[in-house]
Amino acid sequence: MLADSAAAVGIGVSPDKLTYSGSEGELIQRQFTIYNPSDSEIFFSISADEIFSFSESRFLIDAGGSRKITATAKIPEKSQSSKVSILAKNGAGGIALNTAVAIGAELLVEEEEKGMKKVIGPVISASIVGVGLAAYAAISGKRE
Repeated sequence: MLADSAAAVGIGVSPDKLTYSGSEGELIQRQFTIYNPSDSEIFFSISADEIFSFSESRFLIDAGGSRKITATAKIPEKSQSSKVSILAKNGAGGIALNTAVAIGAELLVEEEEKGMKKVIGPVISASIVGVGLAAYAAISGKRE
């Protein structure tokens, strides 16, 4: 997996953080890549706050494949932290895989100050959320 990436069983995501900086109401685009490191096709879904939209939010990725996603955010009135959640479902051989990873998102509002733009906002670190990881690991162990 690449540096600056997030991972959970059945999911890899790079980069592990999205940063948006602009004026209030501006639409800014960033890209991230979702990887399927498994040996089976996996269904993925993406969710986030309503300030985000995605080029795709529900799709299949073939075994060993990847998908580049464009995430568009509308810069809010005030700077804020958020996250984009990626859920993997329906693993190999009908195993009920429900694993998720969350990548951090910073939404920074730029303000004009003495002819220079000043960026105001929090800095967040990426958070990784493993949902159903123990169940998947237990089931995977039984298959071997």
